[in-house]
Amino acid sequence: MNSWRQPSNGVCSRDLEPDGRTACGHHHTFEAGWCCVSLPLWGRRLLRLLEDCMGRLEARLTEVFGFETFRPGQREVVESILQGHHTLAILPTGSGKSLCYQLTAQLLPGVTLVVSPLIALMQDQVEGLGRRGITNATCLSSALDAAEMSARYAEVEHGRYKLVYIAPERCDAPRFQRWVRSAPVDLLVIDEAHCISQWGHDFRPHYRTLSRRLPELKRATVLALTATATPAVQDDIVRTLELPTMQRVIGDFNRPNLRFEVVNIARPNDKIERLLALLGSEPGPTIVYTSTRREAQTVFELLASRGFSVCLYHAGLESAQRTQAQLDFQDDRVHIMVATVAFGMGVDKPNIRRIVHYNIPGSLESYYQEAGRAGRDGRPATCTLLFSQQDVRIQRFFIDQAYPEPEQVFRMYTMLRQAHPRALSVADLATVSQWREINVNAALHILYEQGWVEVLPDGKYVLTRPEVGRPAIDFRPLGQRKARDDARLKKMLAYTDRRTCRRLHLLRYFGQTFTPPCRGCDVCAPQPDHPAPEPRAEAIGLATAESDRVVRVILQAVADFGGRLGRGMIGDVLLGSKRKQLIEWRLDRSKAYGQLRSYTRERIMTWIDEMLGRDLLRTTAEEFPKLHITAAGRQALASEALHPLAGVSSPPATMSSSRMGHRQAATAAAEESGDVDADLFERLRRWRYQKAQSLGVPAYLILHNRVLESIARRHPGSLAELATLHGMGERKLEQFGQDIIDVIGKSRPHMNA
Repeated sequence: MNSWRQPSNGVCSRDLEPDGRTACGHHHTFEAGWCCVSLPLWGRRLLRLLEDCMGRLEARLTEVFGFETFRPGQREVVESILQGHHTLAILPTGSGKSLCYQLTAQLLPGVTLVVSPLIALMQDQVEGLGRRGITNATCLSSALDAAEMSARYAEVEHGRYKLVYIAPERCDAPRFQRWVRSAPVDLLVIDEAHCISQWGHDFRPHYRTLSRRLPELKRATVLALTATATPAVQDDIVRTLELPTMQRVIGDFNRPNLRFEVVNIARPNDKIERLLALLGSEPGPTIVYTSTRREAQTVFELLASRGFSVCLYHAGLESAQRTQAQLDFQDDRVHIMVATVAFGMGVDKPNIRRIVHYNIPGSLESYYQEAGRAGRDGRPATCTLLFSQQDVRIQRFFIDQAYPEPEQVFRMYTMLRQAHPRALSVADLATVSQWREINVNAALHILYEQGWVEVLPDGKYVLTRPEVGRPAIDFRPLGQRKARDDARLKKMLAYTDRRTCRRLHLLRYFGQTFTPPCRGCDVCAPQPDHPAPEPRAEAIGLATAESDRVVRVILQAVADFGGRLGRGMIGDVLLGSKRKQLIEWRLDRSKAYGQLRSYTRERIMTWIDEMLGRDLLRTTAEEFPKLHITAAGRQALASEALHPLAGVSSPPATMSSSRMGHRQAATAAAEESGDVDADLFERLRRWRYQKAQSLGVPAYLILHNRVLESIARRHPGSLAELATLHGMGERKLEQFGQDIIDVIGKSRPHMNA
C-alpha cells in the first residue's frame, strides 16, 4: 500500500480546509497534502474502500468478533493501519492487541502476514479464529510435516488465506521467499515486537534482521505490537525497522482493578506455606508462575497432594499434555495453573483472579506482562510476588548462561565446521558438546546475529562461510546486552525493596506518570491480614556495625578462596561446620572459618543470596557453580561504608552480653522471652492498620512488627512500662502510647478468662 503514496507537493494543489478535507470534499486519509484525485483510478477505489471500512468499524467489530465496542487503544491502531501508517502499538497485556490486526485483515483486500515467536501462540490464534467462524487464517510452522507444509503452501499461493502466521525463521525458506515476492501482502504484523530490540527483555536475533530479510515486504504497511516496551526499547524497534516516521500508539499501562503485593520470604519452607494460604483465602482462577520446570513440577505435585484443582504447563511436556492443560484451565475444569513463562501468551481467559509469581522474574517487563493476565474482565484481581533472595540466584544464572565466554562460541563454530555440510540441531550440538541446550542456544544466537550461521526451515543450523577457520566476532554488543540484563534485574529487585507505591514503580518504568497513593498495592493500602511489609535494613537506614562486619566477612572469604568453592561450602566454612569434606580440605584452618558461627546456616545462605542479587558476588555458569567476588564487590570491600544486609540490624542473641551493656542485654532478653499473645498481637495489628489508614502512611511507620510482638509478650499496663520496650521512643509514646494501653486493656478480659 505504501508504494502508491506520493509526496505532499504532488499533482494535487488544492488546499486543506480546517476540517481536514480538501477543497474537493475528500478526506486526506494518508499523509498531509494528499488528495485522492492525485491517485490513479485503482488507488482512488482503494481509498474509498478504506474510508468505508473506517466508517463502519464498530459494525464490523460486532459482526466478525461479537464485541460492541473497542477496548482503549484498539480503534486508534486499526485506523492508523487503514490510513496506511506504519504503526508501533504498545498496548498492555489484556488490551486485545491481536484483534487490531485480525479485524484489519478482514477489511483489507490483500494478505496480512503475522510474524510471531511461538508456534503454540500461532496455533492458538488460528484455532480461536476458527471457533468464531473465521476460516481464512493459517500458520506455516515447523510443526507441519513435509506433506502438510506443501499442501498448506499451495493453499496460500492460491489465495485461500487472508491471514498467514509465520515464525521469523520461516523467512529463510526458499519457497516462502518465492511466494512473498508475488504475494499481495497489504499488512506485515510483527507480534511481540520487543524481541526486535537488543535492549528488549526477550531479544531474538531472527527478529532483529527482519527488516533486511524481507525487503520485498517493504511495500506493505508495518504494524509492530508489544505489551512491554520502555521508551528506549521503542526507539530501538523503530531504528531497527528503519521506519523513522512510524506512528506510536501507546496505551495506558495503569490497570486500576489490579492489586500488587510483594511478600518477603525469609526461609524456603515459608514460601510454600504462604502459597497455600493465598490459594486457600481467595478462590477463583489462578496462575502460579515459576522460573524453572523443576520448580513447576514440585509445586504442582504438592498442590495436587493437598487436594487443589490444579494442572501443569511447561515446555518440557508433550504438546497434547500442554493443550489439554490449557483447555482444562480455560474452560474452568481446573482452577489453578502452575506454569513456567511458556504459558500465557494469547490465552483468552478474562476471569483470572490471581497471579502468583513463586519466583522473581528477570525484569519488570516480564513481570508486568505475566501479572497483566489477571482481571481482564475488569473485576478486581491480585498480583502477588513471593520474593526470596535465593530466587535471585536463579535469574543471575540465567543471565550468565545467556552470555557464553568467547572460547565457547568459537568451540561451537568448530563443531559446526567439522560437521559441514551436514546441518545440526540444538539437540545434536548439545549431545556433541555435552552442554545444556541453553548454552548451545546462546552460542548459536551470537553466531547467527553476526552472520556466521543460518537456520534452515527444519530448525537446524549450518555455517554460511565454512572456509573460514576462526570467525571474527565482535563480542562488545554482548557485554552491553549483559549489562542491560543486569540492570533490568536490579530494577526488578528495586520493585521488591522500595517503600514507594508498587504501581508508581511499574508505571514510571514504562515511561508513564502516576500520583500515589494508588489504593491498590500493599504499600498504599495494606490489608489487615496482609499488612505493609516490614522494610529491609537498607530501606530504613539501619547501618549497624554488625551488618558491616557480616558483609565484609562474606566478601573477604569469597575473595580469599578465589573462585574455588561453591556457595554451600563457603557457607559451611563461615558457620564453622565440622563437615568431613571441609576438614579433609583443611578449610577449618582458613581465616574465614567460623567467623559467622553465631548465626544459622540458613541465615548465612540468605545473605550470600542477597549479595548475589546486589551483584557483589556472582556464580560461574557450570554444573557445580563456584562463587566469585565481582568488581562491585571489591569496590564495596574497599569502601568505608556498606549497605547493610536484611536482618542484621543488631548482633545475634549469643553475642548480646559482650557487645551491649548489661542493662540493654537484659532488656532485650526479657523482650524476647515468653510466647507472643496471638490475640493481642492481632488486635494491635488491626489498630495499627486503622491508624495508618487515618494518617495516610504505611503501617510500618506506626510501629514495626517486632515492637508489636514485644508488647504482646510483655503486656505493659502503663505508659511507664510501655516506655521500657525497645522501639518505643518518646515520640512514639506520645503519639500512640495511650492508644496501645487501651488496646491492651480491652484484651485483658480475654487474657484473664
